[in-house]
Amino acid sequence: MKAIKKIHKTLLHGAAVAAVAMAPQVLAHEGHSHNDAEARILMLENQLKLLKQELADLKAHSQMHHEKVMELEEWKQQTGGISGAGDSMIFFRGGYARAMTDRGKDVLPDPTGSAAKGQNGFYIGAGFEHTLSRDLFGLTEGTFLEGTDLLGEVMFEYKRFARGHSLLTDNDDGVPVSVLAPNRKAETSTVTQFTLTAAPKIKFMRDSMIRPWIIPVGLGIHVISPPSDGVTVLNPGLMFGAGADVNLWKNVYIGADFRYHVTPGNESDLNGVEDTDTDGLTAGGYVGFSF
Repeated sequence: MKAIKKIHKTLLHGAAVAAVAMAPQVLAHEGHSHNDAEARILMLENQLKLLKQELADLKAHSQMHHEKVMELEEWKQQTGGISGAGDSMIFFRGGYARAMTDRGKDVLPDPTGSAAKGQNGFYIGAGFEHTLSRDLFGLTEGTFLEGTDLLGEVMFEYKRFARGHSLLTDNDDGVPVSVLAPNRKAETSTVTQFTLTAAPKIKFMRDSMIRPWIIPVGLGIHVISPPSDGVTVLNPGLMFGAGADVNLWKNVYIGADFRYHVTPGNESDLNGVEDTDTDGLTAGGYVGFSF
């Protein structure tokens, strides 16, 4: 707008200078007809009108361009914009894991019924998240929750809990170990679990150094090892979580989270892993890199 005003002043100044420059010529040629002078003045007036019309058209075009830019910015804010820096993050996790029920009663992990009773362990894993909406599809616009993002997360983790004894002996005859032959030496087995999850994640306080987040509910798929007594290894369930990101430096983030996994038992209609409860929780930290 400042440029348009400057052009307007320049054109008016030029027209005024031209009019002043032509005035001596008009006075020097007093012998010419009065109609000729009027024609020249009319020509100047027409030129000024054309210049004013061109300036008005230019101003209208500039205003239209400005409105289009504002509309595009508003659309970008509402839809989350085009994917770019900060819209995605890959993170690496680790920390404490606990199984709500030990596997000491399972035959495959531990036929002696004692060594696999450990419920505490550790986990390591990684995940990926991407922004889906910058205002929860318009639900938080103009509210105190403005600056809240909706993301999608996919994550996997490996959990290790305890060590037991397997059913196979390390003797050359390959005779199975059982409670009827407790004197036989058995191979050790590790009670582990692999979990794959997919969930929506809601992050608050956009553009803040610290961003808390929650996972209202997500899907989890758990694979246990050794298999259950029903020789089943796969169990689906639900995941809930909460945590916070801290922008450590540039696109580097650190954070802490807590997640709880609920899975169906054998008594449920979903028919979970036979006689094995895979409920559990994790609590730890992570390092993330946004891009």
